[in-house]
Amino acid sequence: MTQPQPERFQFTSSDGLSIACVKWSGDHPVRGVVQIAHGLGEHMGRYAKLSEKLVHGEFVVYGNDHRGHGLTAKPSGNFGDFGSGGFDQLVEDMVSLRVIAKNEHPGKPYILLGHSMGSFAAQQFVLDHGHSIDGLVLSGSGTLDGLARLAQSASGGGDPMKLMNAAFEPARTPFDWLSRDNAEVDAFIGDPLCFPSLKAKSMESFLDAFPRLADPREIRKVRTNLHIHFLRQRRSSRAKVGRSACAYRPLSRRGYYVNRSRFLSGRPA
Repeated sequence: MTQPQPERFQFTSSDGLSIACVKWSGDHPVRGVVQIAHGLGEHMGRYAKLSEKLVHGEFVVYGNDHRGHGLTAKPSGNFGDFGSGGFDQLVEDMVSLRVIAKNEHPGKPYILLGHSMGSFAAQQFVLDHGHSIDGLVLSGSGTLDGLARLAQSASGGGDPMKLMNAAFEPARTPFDWLSRDNAEVDAFIGDPLCFPSLKAKSMESFLDAFPRLADPREIRKVRTNLHIHFLRQRRSSRAKVGRSACAYRPLSRRGYYVNRSRFLSGRPA
């Protein structure tokens, strides 16, 4: 089977920033659409293998490099900087990409898949725009409250990401916390478009999302016929399910379609 080639394109965000996007598709009828929201410090190029598998399953895949990330940040060099709109603007960029993808594939089932930081963006997305998708997949969605606690414990307002590796000392690298798969860690370190953390203001805006994402009153606004699927690393000490992910568990008792799975290899936050 022919390997799908990424199609690069851009759109202009509401604040004027050019957002780098990518699409993977095949030459077969499309079963559905998957939009991916990547993790902190990485970019959509790292999701090529996953996207190829989804395309072989007759899905079309869309994703954007978040503001302050990847090819979106490369022209200015502002890696780790969300800009004045902060995390809220990052989520709105995802909404804009959803509009593009839905216009190109009207009527097709639409799944939003977010990994770690992207999963929290996906959670915020679904609180306000859950009516516009058919399925939500949350991968590695359990460290935002942990980061908030780290931020509070960091002396002098330090970067909480620098404390993430403490539990793995003596560590092979400063990024052992990213994954139990050393190859993934090394690929992250060797990637010129990857970086370790957010700028202080952007980190603050990211962590400010936590109270709403963990608020049961907000979560009850999610429509009951939305399929929700959790993925987490098998036997991994790299991340624990936090309150924001746990807050979704009662949904299954109120008629929501909630599934949980495990997967072996990890990816960055």
